Amino acid sequence: MLVDVAALQRENSALREQLDKVLSTNSQVVDEVAKLNDRVAELLAIAQRKQRKPVKPSDKPSEKKPTQSPVVTAEQQRAFEARPKPPPLPEKIKAPKKAQRRPGRNPVPKHLEAE
Repeated sequence: MLVDVAALQRENSALREQLDKVLSTNSQVVDEVAKLNDRVAELLAIAQRKQRKPVKPSDKPSEKKPTQSPVVTAEQQRAFEARPKPPPLPEKIKAPKKAQRRPGRNPVPKHLEAE
């Protein structure tokens, strides 16, 4: 019986040592996961900032030099002035006004008594 008690105590102490190792490893893993979660949050914020809409070139103040107007020859000017004119626009016909409903309540019919 004493042999069994001594063996159980040795086994108990070995299991306690093993439990201490597992707990220390567990705490290290939890610390590492916390650090990684912080890093993921930072990277996510960076990625979301980079996904913002880029500013369109038309929104930026233009630093380009204005282009020169095209050179028109005399022949081109005459052709432009001699181009066919559009047909005259037809006269617009105004639609007659629709009868409007009176605003407010309707009067009490004559065959009913007014209160």
